[in-house]
Amino acid sequence: MPCQRKSITISAQSAFKREPISASEIFTNVNSQGLQIPQDAPRLTYQSLASSTSFRLLQILSDGGQDILRCRMFNADLAAQETPQYITLSYTWHEKSLPKTFRPNFLQNYRKTTRERIIWIDQICINQDDKDECVQQIGQMCEIYQRASMDLFWIGEPDENTEAVMDLLVSLDRLETSLLASGLPRPGINALLNPIYMRSVGLPEYHAPIWASLMQFISRAAFQRAWIIQEVAVSQNPALFCRLAATFLAEISGAAGFITGMMNCHARHQQGEYQSLDLLLASTRRFKATKPVDKIFALINLAESGRREALPPSLRPDYRKSVVEVFRDVTLHLISQGSLDTLSGIEDVRFRHLHQLSSWVPDYSVHQVASILCMPPRPGSLTLYAAAVGRDVRLQYSPADPDILKLSAYKVDKISKICPMAEQTIQLTLENWANMIDFSAPYPSINGEAGSMIDAFWRTLIGNIDWTHKFAAFALQAREELRDADIVSPGGLNQDGELYECTMHHVSWYRRLFVTNGGYIGLAPPSAQLGDEVVLLSGGRVPFVVRKRNLNIQECYSIVGEAYVHGIMDGEL
Repeated sequence: MPCQRKSITISAQSAFKREPISASEIFTNVNSQGLQIPQDAPRLTYQSLASSTSFRLLQILSDGGQDILRCRMFNADLAAQETPQYITLSYTWHEKSLPKTFRPNFLQNYRKTTRERIIWIDQICINQDDKDECVQQIGQMCEIYQRASMDLFWIGEPDENTEAVMDLLVSLDRLETSLLASGLPRPGINALLNPIYMRSVGLPEYHAPIWASLMQFISRAAFQRAWIIQEVAVSQNPALFCRLAATFLAEISGAAGFITGMMNCHARHQQGEYQSLDLLLASTRRFKATKPVDKIFALINLAESGRREALPPSLRPDYRKSVVEVFRDVTLHLISQGSLDTLSGIEDVRFRHLHQLSSWVPDYSVHQVASILCMPPRPGSLTLYAAAVGRDVRLQYSPADPDILKLSAYKVDKISKICPMAEQTIQLTLENWANMIDFSAPYPSINGEAGSMIDAFWRTLIGNIDWTHKFAAFALQAREELRDADIVSPGGLNQDGELYECTMHHVSWYRRLFVTNGGYIGLAPPSAQLGDEVVLLSGGRVPFVVRKRNLNIQECYSIVGEAYVHGIMDGEL
């Protein structure tokens, strides 16, 4: 079916109200009396920094036998030949600004482990009331962390299971290191459920309470901060710190995905490698920030485009901008660089928090629940789509009408049938989705060749991941079940079947199967509706579902989200 090439206008979308989620606490167990400030206590005042490379450091003084926290602040300069030896502190901010005088448990506990010590804490050492200073200091934050002898990653107060959890992390890291050295694959779900296997590798059984404690541990707010990514990546020696106990992150980096991801960033940055900003934004959506703009500012210096000599004015951290301006500017910058990948980060409207954003601007402040089709989490594991990559990105934008973006588009078809969103079980999903498909009908021709509807169906559910040799046996079995049974069930499948099930969960979750007027089948966001149009945006790697708007603008649409459409993902149209 030929496409119709047109220039379409992408606009803002209709409002969708949702209650905001509160940010987490800055310290998990602050001495409440320590936050009581006498009315006559002097307020902390800041002197202007002497130069663009100046920054402040905090010295924690010995207590002299008194239970009073004493500190002094002094200036240092990154341009100086020598700077005092200091450490940096990474922690979780409160959603409201703290008093200028406080006594958190971290400083009390850390003082007990040493004598006088010099430390850099962003909320204290940067004048948060001076927006110009904030912009200037954020610009050199990477260098501040790089110069530090250690970055202490304060994860809060320990509980009764913290020590056991730390031991488990060490055991997991040891197992991961052993598997990598031997070349053996990670254990599958059957092995993890087998008590004999778990004992053989020195791990507690699957149902042991310590696993729940581990999940609580890695769910702490400290591990979800957006700034943590930059801080861990550039620091010479990052370490977890919990009251009087500390462990270097490198010693447990193989233990869990969140630590491994941060340490991979650390390794790449130490080797001078930079990631693209759109990939960084996509892979860190689950991290949180008290200020939504920090989801952008925390990553700028890690990205290839964040190097000082290449940083455009629109990307420079500026807290005077609104969150809408910051998110819009970074999206426009990425598109102007010739990539539409950032549009795949547009989450379904029901998950948005910032509904004043235009439909073509992702809400970077929220975690995107569905997987991102064109930016797989593990490079090489998913097919690299190229639906309209051979065509130049054609962008028209005017600041006078900031909600409107004009892109060159190729209309594919309209959605004529659509299934409910994927169910909690694979079996129910397959049953519901298969009932909508006419498997006796031929699939629209691809490159002049007629296709099989059954083949298109099972490939669509996994995004046509290029593991055909692994899925060959499963595909044959699936064909027989589709022909001979009323219900498609994954039960009793071999290892390829388990692999297919996991992949289907990754690709199809939080998506809906649809059929177009011309017979194409694909996966769309939860909010897709009958009558929505499937388009190829010139230069994009995946198709998009769009919805026509009743505005006084010809061909004006809002973006519903990215889509998979079988048979058009590799430039066939």
